[in-house]
Amino acid sequence: MADLIIKDGTGTGNRAKVDNDNRIHVKSNSGTDMEFASHEKQTAYSFSALEKTITSAGGESHILWIKNVNPEKTFQINSIFISYNGGNTNHNRIIIGRGRIGSSTPSANNTSFTGSNLNLTSANVALVEAYVWNGTGTGMTIAVNGPTALSGYFAQGFNSINFEGALIIGYNQVLDFTIQAEEDGLASVVVTGWFENFI
Repeated sequence: MADLIIKDGTGTGNRAKVDNDNRIHVKSNSGTDMEFASHEKQTAYSFSALEKTITSAGGESHILWIKNVNPEKTFQINSIFISYNGGNTNHNRIIIGRGRIGSSTPSANNTSFTGSNLNLTSANVALVEAYVWNGTGTGMTIAVNGPTALSGYFAQGFNSINFEGALIIGYNQVLDFTIQAEEDGLASVVVTGWFENFI
């Protein structure tokens, strides 16, 4: 009977070790889906609207708009980070952060961008249509607000909302982020996630 040989599948020629009790020795590494997407697939990205001056008089300000235009993959959101300086006076005010689905495409006060690949060694570019507020006026001009899917009150500081891929943007779906402040101040929104094949 021939011996069974298990070799490394990456081409190194290394063989699996078997001890005297016929046990194969293995070493495994576990990680999150986000880590795997960044390390192995190079398809993890971030989209940011940084240090935007939000005015209380401006009402609800559209600052970040993302549309998945990849026909083969969903965009699975890992985390949303919302930062606020608490207002420019005593830094103890709050903001309302909203995520709207299906809002119309911005028509003014916006700049298009592609997002950042979180694997800095990769040249992959996200298949998205994305816009960020350019600082003109009180936010991007959007004719039709989509329904609110996410909403929360956020105090001064750094706030993290973790979805770990449970929030999914399908093909041609839009997620539009808005901020409403009770006092003028600086706010940022950062969205991270990865592309995944349809199941």
